[in-house]
Amino acid sequence: MNNDDVVWIVIAVVVVALLAALAYVLLKRKKERDRDLAHAQAEQLRSEATQHQPAVQQSELEARKAEAEAELRRAEAEHAEVQAAEARQAAAATSAQQEDVVREADRLDPAVDHRSGDYRPEVPDGRHLENGSTAPTESAPPAPTGGADDYTEGYRDGQADTDGPADGGSGGSHRSPGPAS
Repeated sequence: MNNDDVVWIVIAVVVVALLAALAYVLLKRKKERDRDLAHAQAEQLRSEATQHQPAVQQSELEARKAEAEAELRRAEAEHAEVQAAEARQAAAATSAQQEDVVREADRLDPAVDHRSGDYRPEVPDGRHLENGSTAPTESAPPAPTGGADDYTEGYRDGQADTDGPADGGSGGSHRSPGPAS
């Protein structure tokens, strides 16, 4: 090889080295610009997120308020259910008390066979009175309190006073007199 060829090879190597260095520098600057741009975008997103923070806090507050409201409603519903159960229990007790009074009346009434196998106490519905008139349906008559009244007055030790109630009534049976047994 001659000297001219060596010079041209050296010049070519130097040019390639300079081009590679230039490409490296330009690539490095581009990466730095991209990194700076990405950092700026991240800061902008953080800024926007900070601006939305009050809305997020408001949403969280509303969610907590809704949860508290729901819990209150659940507690109220549970309380209402307890009250309804107590009312059902009181109604059942009152009904049982009324049935006990009717059974006692049937036991005392000679026209009623309360020992029969098909005996069922008939609780009067309160709509028809003994004189044939109709009572208002809004309120039922009060349940007896267990004290002496016109129907139990005169009954002592299982023996009935033959005169009947003090007001001269029939004794208050809700059943029509049947054949004597």
